[in-house]
Amino acid sequence: MDVMVTGRNIVVSSELRNYVEHQLTKIEKYAHKTLEVMFILKVEKYRHFADILVRIDDALLQAAGETDTIHASIDLAISKVEQQIRKYREKKTNHRASPTSQIAVDLPVDDLFNTVSHVHQIPLQTMAVSDAAGKMHSSGETSFLFIRDKTQRISLLQQKSDGTTVLIEPIVESRV
Repeated sequence: MDVMVTGRNIVVSSELRNYVEHQLTKIEKYAHKTLEVMFILKVEKYRHFADILVRIDDALLQAAGETDTIHASIDLAISKVEQQIRKYREKKTNHRASPTSQIAVDLPVDDLFNTVSHVHQIPLQTMAVSDAAGKMHSSGETSFLFIRDKTQRISLLQQKSDGTTVLIEPIVESRV
């Protein structure tokens, strides 16, 4: 991690530099690559300012802290930039659900189709999840199949034995 500490109207002592570097270990755990950090410490009358610029990957994050003491300003700026880094990392992660594992059935294929007693066909309606939940509860059923209005995909609402309602949306795997 490359750290540059600059002071304006304040002398950056080795103790202050060590304090900044020690506090930066909080954000170092979020960095997978080398960070570039620039700290600017300022004093104006009774106010102490700490500005921090962090270059992480392709992003430039900035935070500032202003309090009555320089140490509190440093802590405030670092906590703000730490929150920004967490938010940045969260945006970069892939939020797509991983495909569920397939359930293995030990029955031969012919026996599997013989276990289906009858086929029940239902018309699918496009609606919001809240409307589908209302229809499911009013009909007394424990499951309800519908087309979700936001995604235009088939979804299944299912009421579990503990009273919670679960929304199940299938994922279409691309085949290569």
